[in-house]
Amino acid sequence: MEKPKGIRLARRIGEAVSLNDIILISIESLSSNIVKLRIEAPEDIRINRCDSPYKDWIIEEAINRDLNFEPKKIPPYRLENPSVIKRGYGKHSGKFLSDVPSYFLHYVLSQELDRKEQRRNHIDKLIAEIEKRKHGVLKDGKTNSNFKH
Repeated sequence: MEKPKGIRLARRIGEAVSLNDIILISIESLSSNIVKLRIEAPEDIRINRCDSPYKDWIIEEAINRDLNFEPKKIPPYRLENPSVIKRGYGKHSGKFLSDVPSYFLHYVLSQELDRKEQRRNHIDKLIAEIEKRKHGVLKDGKTNSNFKH
């Protein structure tokens, strides 16, 4: 997804931003990670929520930022715990699942499912190859009577 174009501003509660002198966006309240906005515009201007595309971009940026930092040292005993994020997941490697943000848990789950599928395909190919060799079938499809189990 492409980064949205725009300007980033810091505003306090009660402050506002004007767009083309016809739209006024003001900050009404803040609480933990929720900002309540008031948007005043002429009736002929449609105002739509666009959570999904922009939210996806924000999450993608956060994941990339998190992956760029690798903890210096993680005790081996910690990585053996199934409730801990494995190596290779940036700043969250070695953290307990309960200490990792939800967006990152979803990312880790998707990566692990992809790896599981890749491993499953590899395992299936290994099993098929072993089965072929059990029956003395060579790469070109011919049988090998000298094949030893």
